[in-house]
Amino acid sequence: MRKLLLLLSVLFVVSCSDDPIKYTLTTSVNPVDSGFVSPNGGTVDERQQISVTATPAAEYVFDKWTGAASGTSTTVSVIMDSDKSVTANFVKKKYTLTVEIEGEGTVAEKIIKAGTATDYNSGTIVELTANCSVEWKFKEWTGDLTGTDNPKEITIDKPKTVTAIFEEQSPFYLDENGVTIKARDWVTAGTTGELDGVTYTAVDIDKLKLMFTKEEDVSKVVTTLITDMSELFINAPT
Repeated sequence: MRKLLLLLSVLFVVSCSDDPIKYTLTTSVNPVDSGFVSPNGGTVDERQQISVTATPAAEYVFDKWTGAASGTSTTVSVIMDSDKSVTANFVKKKYTLTVEIEGEGTVAEKIIKAGTATDYNSGTIVELTANCSVEWKFKEWTGDLTGTDNPKEITIDKPKTVTAIFEEQSPFYLDENGVTIKARDWVTAGTTGELDGVTYTAVDIDKLKLMFTKEEDVSKVVTTLITDMSELFINAPT
């Protein structure tokens, strides 16, 4: 009887030692939906080496492994000597936005919507505002952004170049009444400029009085700067 029990004990020990130890591999990605890992986890025998590969989703690039794996290679080996967890980290692709200027002015950049995850994250929406210098006006956008709207939005989904075109502005313009020639806000007395092929000169009250006194031609003067003409003709010739 003792021999039988001893034999059964040996068989039990041998049968138990044949069962392999198994460990669980858990995988994840960061941020969510930025890519996937293959294999995506599972249970394997002890000491088994598993090759894990990270693949980015559209508009993402692989960054690094964290957890039970490290490094920046898209494929890494994990030796299963315990339960392990690895995370594949991805980052948004970044693209450059180059803004060029023709003429005199500046362009302000304002982020309207950051990419879902100078360089912008892929998917970023940027509002561009063209600010003209004095004596200049905004004309149009060219390159990867077109049209005359200002400001205007652009989506950064690849490297993009935008040119803001400014054109020199005449100091004078025709009023809505179709008759009166007016000076722009930045004009000072003595400023000259052409409008429809005719050269005009901006005058203030003192300059205009002097022109009357000298009997000079005043048919091409712009009087926007004058706010009071009550004594304009004093000492002027008949």
